[in-house]
Amino acid sequence: MTTTNGASVLQTVVLAVLAVKNAITESVQSIDQETKEVWFRGGVLARRKGVRQPEAIVRAKSRRRTARWRAKNDQARRPEAATIGMALLRAVVSAKRIDLSAEEQGIVGAALVDLHRQGYALREVLAVCRRLRRRVLAEGGPVSS
Repeated sequence: MTTTNGASVLQTVVLAVLAVKNAITESVQSIDQETKEVWFRGGVLARRKGVRQPEAIVRAKSRRRTARWRAKNDQARRPEAATIGMALLRAVVSAKRIDLSAEEQGIVGAALVDLHRQGYALREVLAVCRRLRRRVLAEGGPVSS
């Protein structure tokens, strides 16, 4: 008697699941039908698909965009981030360590930590800084007193 009762409960659950799946399928079909009938696009303003420009043209346009961007930066006398970074590095390597405040030393330390996290060897980073310091001092660059 329990197996029959258990089987009928299982059958009821299966039927309920099938009913839910059918309702979802009908809802999806109804939504898709409405989309086709009401919200269709005529093609006048539709995006063109599959039309690709040759790679040489895409690259030439990219070069033109970059040249335009650089020219506008030059006209506005706007430096790139790399230029600012090099100016800051030149200032740091030309300063005497004793002249740097604790806050400035913290900034330099944070930069070294960041470079280390990026995978650079601190020994090599410091070697680059020493070479740049020698070059800056040889050029007669500013040295904090």
